[in-house]
Amino acid sequence: MNLRKRKEVLDNLFKERIVKTVIELIKENSSITMDEVAKRSGVSKGSLYNYFENKESLMEYVHAEMVSPITNGIEVIFKSGKKPSEMLLDLFEGFFDVSDEVCLYFGFLDAHRTVEEDAKETHYLLIEPLAVIFRAGIETGEFVNIDPYILANTFVGMVIGTFGSYGFRNAEKTDFLNAKEEMLKLIKRLIIT
Repeated sequence: MNLRKRKEVLDNLFKERIVKTVIELIKENSSITMDEVAKRSGVSKGSLYNYFENKESLMEYVHAEMVSPITNGIEVIFKSGKKPSEMLLDLFEGFFDVSDEVCLYFGFLDAHRTVEEDAKETHYLLIEPLAVIFRAGIETGEFVNIDPYILANTFVGMVIGTFGSYGFRNAEKTDFLNAKEEMLKLIKRLIIT
């Protein structure tokens, strides 16, 4: 392995450790400071500042890492060449396959950012790609003929609402999986023709 490749691997391992540390702090509901992240991750503060200018740049990196499974999943679905209804069902399954860390992180975000910030990101991450799928499905007759943005917002609300509902109730995993099946029935009945 050449020197450049080795440095890249070490940089990625370092950043992975930092992300895990931030997630641990979120899980513990602890304060996230550069000092605490350096201390908990076992790196010097100077090393941390070599990678991240400040807490904001650190949290931007953590955010990008937490969002990437979602954006990567959407990209794979779009490249699949499947029918719009199949893409929608794949996307639905993808929502339930995200890690507990990603769910925990988005719960943290809900408590620490404005409604406007949340709405902008939801629109960019989910509503726009879903509207494309819904528009294509309406054109092929696979979905009910309703404004694709209304369908996208309804779909997101159903999925995220279920996550939130079960998170607040501290429901069992089996209850959550039952809710997934119930939501799938609802989607097939209301949206897919």
